[in-house]
Amino acid sequence: MPGDDVITESEGDTFARALKHFQAHPDPRCLPLLVNAVSKNTGLGMYEHIKFTLLAHPRNLVLPHLQRGLHSSEAGVVYRCCWWCCDFDAEELTPDVRALLTHTDEDVRIAASSFLGLPCDDG
Repeated sequence: MPGDDVITESEGDTFARALKHFQAHPDPRCLPLLVNAVSKNTGLGMYEHIKFTLLAHPRNLVLPHLQRGLHSSEAGVVYRCCWWCCDFDAEELTPDVRALLTHTDEDVRIAASSFLGLPCDDG
């Protein structure tokens, strides 16, 4: 999905409609697309809408995609997957998240710390 600075209103509307569709009609084929749709520049509440769509799917189908997302080369995907792990109370992904405490991206380190219930070292 294009970042907030370049996404058109039409693209945003189309994406929002797709999220509503897959929330009402879960289809596991959409999971990797949704997990990887975010970037460091994704906002507009889209990540929250993605969260609700992910939560509409069976947990056992979502967690493998979150686990892969935690290993993404895209910091925005890793960051958001940390927060989605919180939403799913995905304790089984603790080792994957713990490895992110030394990630080069500060936002990722903060999200990982939050998932693990650790104080955030933001400096």
